[in-house]
Amino acid sequence: MITTPFPFEDLFALFSKKMSDYVTLVTPDPWYHFHFSDGATLHYGPPHERTEAEIAHFNPTDVAGFRRLIAHSNAIYDVALTKQSNWPFHSHWFMIQQIPICFA
Repeated sequence: MITTPFPFEDLFALFSKKMSDYVTLVTPDPWYHFHFSDGATLHYGPPHERTEAEIAHFNPTDVAGFRRLIAHSNAIYDVALTKQSNWPFHSHWFMIQQIPICFA
């Protein structure tokens, strides 16, 4: 799964090529199907409104938690891209040391 295509686009650009001339990225719809032991299924994927409606079928009060999860995930993603994307993650210890930055 490719969640950030621009590093691959940059790689192609290093060789004066366009990724789209060689690769077509396709967004799965939905991203995931969760199957529960009682036979229920939750379809997860964009747009968020559709996923929220899926969640609401199980428990409407869980939608607020999903929104908090998305906001928190977006904040971590932003830190990873804006503050850490140029750091070499060459060891597990170095990666663990970066965790406080994600929650600052």
